[in-house]
Amino acid sequence: MTTLIGTTLSGAETQIDNRAIDELAQDLTRAPILPGSVDYEEGRRVYNKMIDKRPALIVRCGGVADVLRAVRFARDHDLLIAVRGGGHNAAGFATCDGGIVIDLSPMRAVRVDVDNRLVRVEGARRGATSTARRSPSAWSPSVASSPRPAWRGSRSEAVRVGSAGRSA
Repeated sequence: MTTLIGTTLSGAETQIDNRAIDELAQDLTRAPILPGSVDYEEGRRVYNKMIDKRPALIVRCGGVADVLRAVRFARDHDLLIAVRGGGHNAAGFATCDGGIVIDLSPMRAVRVDVDNRLVRVEGARRGATSTARRSPSAWSPSVASSPRPAWRGSRSEAVRVGSAGRSA
């Protein structure tokens, strides 16, 4: 049986057998990307071309269930984790050598619940803040009159917007 060599949180090497990777793949909406596969070179790249890291595997998440499964897999195998949203971090934190890259780039949805003044922004959504500033009337009439942007907070978190445009 072949194995994949990964890097643990302590920096040591660990072996992950193909059976574990096959079980992971069965639980995901997309197959994990492994070194040597067709998509690996493109999947490991980040915006900063000076960063050249080689993760043991890349999980392109299609939703929250995929993220949870990837995190559990990393925890169970003591793997180093890097999370990629848009892949634009100049310091290269969106990738790692020998660990698992949890790639949120397919997750770009924004859901607005106007009645409850709740916004859910997925992890790879770019420009959510500027979108809220450009069209505040989409949030609610009371927010439209607010001088502050309706959406504030880190990406992929739910934010309740109060009547004055402040997070509740």
